[in-house]
Amino acid sequence: MTTTNLKTQKPLIFVSALVIMLFLCSCGSSHYGVPDEEWLQMSDAEKVAVIQGYNERQRIREQRRLEAEKRKRRAQEQQDKERREYVADIYSGNRGQLGDLLRVSMKNGEVRIAGKHRSYRPVSFKIADQECKAVPLTYEKKYYSYSGKLNVCYADGTLLLDTGRSTTHGAAAITYDPAWIKGKTYMGISSNGQAEIRQVNIQIVAISNQRNVIERINW
Repeated sequence: MTTTNLKTQKPLIFVSALVIMLFLCSCGSSHYGVPDEEWLQMSDAEKVAVIQGYNERQRIREQRRLEAEKRKRRAQEQQDKERREYVADIYSGNRGQLGDLLRVSMKNGEVRIAGKHRSYRPVSFKIADQECKAVPLTYEKKYYSYSGKLNVCYADGTLLLDTGRSTTHGAAAITYDPAWIKGKTYMGISSNGQAEIRQVNIQIVAISNQRNVIERINW
């Protein structure tokens, strides 16, 4: 076969393949779940019955979907309520053990505030096991100031700094250390979350939730 014949046949092969594909697609089309051929042979009354049946099935399917979403939402609300109660019990001293409540202090380095990396006023906060919170941060100058926040979570012995939507993505993770009981300082901590902390010093102290215990923070 000559080269000229091959060039002539290539467009014909492509057109033939396209026609076959369109034919197969048309064979698979339907009206309300009924194949085209059957639909064309049905009376108006039969078509109305098919449409009504189709709409009823769609209604039932949507109702089941909404009920499933409602059950999921209620389960999540119950889980959130139990978590809040658990955290509140740790703060009140009704539950938990040493290490379930931390005092976290942060200073030095920079944090992204108002679109730029800036210095910030040192901050200290408590956080309990299974708790997430937004810690307010402030950049101050003589005549103005900017506000930002640092999202943090503490769960199962891991403190996450600068959490995002997926909690762990971009966060700086610090795992439990027995030295937390006396206090331990971590130098030059950085993250890739929204706050993008840079070379920040973090001190973590595992504190007692008993009210007669005095907290000590020593840098």
